[in-house]
Amino acid sequence: EDAWGQAVVAILETETLFESGDEISDELNNSVVLKEPAGVLCDPDGKPLDYLFSVMKNGETVSIVRVSADKSLGRTIAGIGDPVFSCGSEILNLSGELTGSKTEYFACGTPVPEYSEDYGKMMFDAWEIGNQYSKNVLNDLKDAGIDISEPVPADEHETVREIIYDNIVKKEDSIEEFESKYQVDWVF
Repeated sequence: EDAWGQAVVAILETETLFESGDEISDELNNSVVLKEPAGVLCDPDGKPLDYLFSVMKNGETVSIVRVSADKSLGRTIAGIGDPVFSCGSEILNLSGELTGSKTEYFACGTPVPEYSEDYGKMMFDAWEIGNQYSKNVLNDLKDAGIDISEPVPADEHETVREIIYDNIVKKEDSIEEFESKYQVDWVF
């Protein structure tokens, strides 16, 4: 549930905050994020790294949102775009496979190492800031009567934009507290 919410908020941010007629926001306009992940990107040991959520428009997949499955990585959104991943000199292209029955895909590289308890706590806290931000946006959208299971109508974009901006301010306050607590400069 958290992962899907994070994917929805990432798409709504892109769709409403960057409505400049560019190709990405046009592609995502009137789209919806499917509730069930299309797949899971795993490390070579089979540990989930990212959930892959399909972004649909007019019955077609227009994009994929990669949501972190591993809180120890410290981020909620790993990327938005085509399901193509670089793997050294190899390219992993899942665009044709995401509609099939296969749901786990393996990425090359090194598994996520075990970190010290302090570092692990810091990464989890960083992840939690992004997760709480998504939850706040979704709660505010629900309170405003906006149904995110359907494409958001253009006449509601301003309301969505205001909700996102209000929550970005709260997120920035949380980031400042985080940076002070851990004595770091963090990019979320």
